[in-house]
Amino acid sequence: MTKYDSIFEQKLHSGLLKDWTYHPKTFEFSIPKKYTPDYGLEVGDKTYYIESKGYLYTGESCRSFTEFRKTLDPLEELIFCFSNPTTILKWKTKRKNGAKMTVSQWADVNNFRWYTMETLFVLLHEIRRKNNA
Repeated sequence: MTKYDSIFEQKLHSGLLKDWTYHPKTFEFSIPKKYTPDYGLEVGDKTYYIESKGYLYTGESCRSFTEFRKTLDPLEELIFCFSNPTTILKWKTKRKNGAKMTVSQWADVNNFRWYTMETLFVLLHEIRRKNNA
């Protein structure tokens, strides 16, 4: 039986991501740090990694994801699946208008594709379409 890091990961793997490998491999990168994406799927010559997140706890964890992306080949991509894309980054300073950044806004600013459990089927359809092309 697979031990998941969260109920959210378990729900994803038992549903939409059932054909994906859970914790596919561990990477070492420049910060000296190791990172294992939650899910991985190789389709043709492209590899997709999905990181499921409820919250991004610190600026350091966010920097880890941007640094990790630098180690990927052009045919590898890290994609986020957020349990709630409007979750506020409490550690992030307020903007001039008084608002705080959400996890999905952080992903947008840093050019990461992101989905939710409700929208992840869009990515899966895109992957199947490209694989059948």
